[in-house]
Amino acid sequence: MGASDLRGVTNDAFSAYYKQQLGLTDQEWSALEDSLRSPLPVTWRFSGNDERAISLRASMEQSLLPLLNEQPTSLPWYPDRLGWQFGVSRAWLRGKDRPGEGPEGPEAAAAAAPRSTSIKAFHAWLLRESSLGNLQRQEAVSMVPPLLLDVRPGMAVLDMCASPGSKAQQILEMLAAPARIANTDAAARAPVRSLDEARGLLVANDADVKRCQLLASRAARLHSPSLVVTSHDARLFPEAVGEGAAAAPLLFDRVLCDVPCSGDGTLRKNPVIWRRWTAGAGNMLHSLQVEIGCKGVRLLKVGGRLVYSTCSLNPVENEAVVARILTTFGGGCLRLVDARDALPGLACRPGVSGWKVWHRGQWHGDWASVQDRFRRKCPNLESLFPPGGDGVADLHLDRCLRLMPHDANQGGLPPRRLFTSGHLSGHLSGHISAIGGFFVAVFEKTAPHPERAGALPAGAAEVCVTEGAAVLPASLSTNLQGAAATAAHSADSADSADSPPPAEPLAASAQPAAAEPAAGATAMEYDDAADAQGCASPADGLAEAPPPAPASSLLRAVLHAHGGATHAAAAAAAKTSYAPLYTPSDTLLDGLRAFFGLDRSSAESEPPSPAADAAPFPAHRLVARSPTGRSLLLVSDEARPQTCPRPVRATDAGVRLFEAQEAKGTGCAYRVCQDGLPHLLPHIRRRRWLSQLSQAPRQTSETDAALAARLKASCQPGSVVLEATTAQGQQIRIVALYAPSGSLGAMVKGLEKEALTFRLTSEAGT
Repeated sequence: MGASDLRGVTNDAFSAYYKQQLGLTDQEWSALEDSLRSPLPVTWRFSGNDERAISLRASMEQSLLPLLNEQPTSLPWYPDRLGWQFGVSRAWLRGKDRPGEGPEGPEAAAAAAPRSTSIKAFHAWLLRESSLGNLQRQEAVSMVPPLLLDVRPGMAVLDMCASPGSKAQQILEMLAAPARIANTDAAARAPVRSLDEARGLLVANDADVKRCQLLASRAARLHSPSLVVTSHDARLFPEAVGEGAAAAPLLFDRVLCDVPCSGDGTLRKNPVIWRRWTAGAGNMLHSLQVEIGCKGVRLLKVGGRLVYSTCSLNPVENEAVVARILTTFGGGCLRLVDARDALPGLACRPGVSGWKVWHRGQWHGDWASVQDRFRRKCPNLESLFPPGGDGVADLHLDRCLRLMPHDANQGGLPPRRLFTSGHLSGHLSGHISAIGGFFVAVFEKTAPHPERAGALPAGAAEVCVTEGAAVLPASLSTNLQGAAATAAHSADSADSADSPPPAEPLAASAQPAAAEPAAGATAMEYDDAADAQGCASPADGLAEAPPPAPASSLLRAVLHAHGGATHAAAAAAAKTSYAPLYTPSDTLLDGLRAFFGLDRSSAESEPPSPAADAAPFPAHRLVARSPTGRSLLLVSDEARPQTCPRPVRATDAGVRLFEAQEAKGTGCAYRVCQDGLPHLLPHIRRRRWLSQLSQAPRQTSETDAALAARLKASCQPGSVVLEATTAQGQQIRIVALYAPSGSLGAMVKGLEKEALTFRLTSEAGT
């Protein structure tokens, strides 16, 4: 069944449920349903907010947009006009629309026409810049939570459910430069820094190890040393690092809880949900969402900010979870922040304060009605209901943000009042791009939390739940006894003996089986996988076979391994997905310094480098990825302590700077990685060569005979950095391997190589 057929499926249960929950009239429901049955447009944002991003946006507006009949438009609420949408589907942009799967009505004829040359060129530009990390294709609503998180350089940030990584990438960019959100003070608009100067820490976590690998692959496009990828059940994320007396609390300035949910707000992207939706999915996931949110609060510093978000329309997964988190920690510890005006132009509705619970074929207005119905064996559904009495008003649930797809289609119409007949009444300001359904709540921690508030029982089992999961472990479907403890109860129990910490799982058993996902349901953020396949291709050139392991003497000590910083633990961890990290030896570092001229004292046998006045190379931030030392990673000063021993299970960290090579006859066992080149450029004083390249070199140096002669005359075989300038003045730098035979091979991934070659040859320079 095709996408257009699925969008035509009728689900009476879905319609009846949300008409009741959201208080919609027939007319209002019709507008919402029509929006949910239409495909999403193409959306993207430019990476960061520095001069490079603004320059690329200007280049797009000047060179590409005038050639298009249909004009992309900027998202009015995204800072500096760096977020954009194009009013066509992804499938149409890729030329994949087939008869019966495109739009209907007057637009059908236009959609059926073949793509124009200008559209093909624009699509190719999106692919190129995405492969270079200069822009990110990301759904519009997915951009909102990181903006509301208000991340500043130097902060420690935790993304609890990070994969596939669009929000994590956005956070990494914010760590590199102050976010220019309206209504912030002047200090937040300090001069921006480039991504190469990123400060701070992002711990991007996901329970599924395979999804962690996807996350690390996507984040690698940004070349940030601030990233540490971990794999934990978010409910059980460690609250301390180190062991025994050396253990230190693990706290963050910002926490993002983009939790697994039923995903019915993604109907525009996942129309299969029309056929599979049931009311029970939200009820089933509620306790998991509460427990993740409570863990996030426990990991948050006082004065810090936590953003909770879902791609669900369901109050049981949204306002009910927010209410439970607030009552768990109490008003003296946690409050909701009113962020509805933080992004001018964002059309949003206030959170609801009243809803019902559907259970076993019947509506229930309050917890008492469930108790009356199930007197012998009552399910634990109390937290699914609004707090009784005046308690719900004190929580200020109206400060939550609801993003509705039919509001986003207002275009440029002036603000108007909608839903005046229901309890979703509220003023809308401005408009946003066409979106799916989304929910966001912003918390601020105002005081330390009670010791056991929101804590799970000792020994709680790990689980792994994917977006749109159809099956949950039985312990999660009704068990809220750990995370649902109120602040008062936690304070009463504080005088009792401390409970023992959760048992540390063995590395081999720490990869829980994933729950069965609903077919077609994916995470909120998206990446056009069919377009991005080239990004994962191996580097072209000479080093195609696995390189030999450098001598073990090149590694000084075990820095991190799940189970402890010992060689035995590292050997065990190396057999799992939790790669140990090692400290490089002085012998290895001295060899790199000498070959690449990483110190001021290094002799320069090649032409002088612009790096002559750079600061000393930060060798203390280098770590080795494996016992063989195959990859050397650069981590930020703030990220390095997070690579300490148990209980953190790190699967990836930092950015690759050097990688072992197998080419014989070279002067160094390591080559520079293209990913880490921006960080190395200020420090390399040797092995840099100016070139007149017209394309990224493959196996020969015939493209630049003069360069080949210079290399042969004075350069020892090994890794080199080739520098060229386009006709438009853009600097292009490519890592290549100069072999003893005289051949020159670019060590760049396939699609990235194509993008760099296009930059070298294009007259447009875009």
